[in-house]
Amino acid sequence: MAETPEAETTAEAAPPADIVELSEWVSSRVRADEADLAPAITALRECVLAWEGYRLELATFIGVSVNESTALSYLVARGPMPISELAGLLGFGSGSATLLVDRLEAKGLLVRSADPGDRRRTIVEATASSHEHLKQMRMWPAVVYADLEPQQVREYAAVLEHVGERLREFAGLVAGAQAPVAPPKRRQ
Repeated sequence: MAETPEAETTAEAAPPADIVELSEWVSSRVRADEADLAPAITALRECVLAWEGYRLELATFIGVSVNESTALSYLVARGPMPISELAGLLGFGSGSATLLVDRLEAKGLLVRSADPGDRRRTIVEATASSHEHLKQMRMWPAVVYADLEPQQVREYAAVLEHVGERLREFAGLVAGAQAPVAPPKRRQ
């Protein structure tokens, strides 16, 4: 999508600092009427809620919590990593991440080892069993595309990729803005 000249000049401006500036930032970039966007926003929210429900059922199916499932997904997708990196991806403090790793290790779904470059750090890695579980289930979400033609699937994938990129960008802006209320403390 081509950026407008206005977007180019404001992209270099300081990021929004609070909820008011975030709202103004969004309003300055939205091209469609709110009434036209409402069905798309509602559909996106419902899709996210459906995916969260799927994740919960999938985690329950393999005998882990949603957070444990997310940790395994990171480890399978990105490979071995220090516990501190996994904690950051999950939004956990070091204590909570260590407890989660303890539970997954007890279930035989990950192993830990000393970092060969820095023996003070611990590396965690998904086991072959975890890889096999996730490999078996990797294509299960494909059932949502079963009634679509291949061209529709490609178009849908392009839209989802675009939406995902924009959500990640906006999440970064929200993360840097002043919250209207004090955020909860991270679990240690």
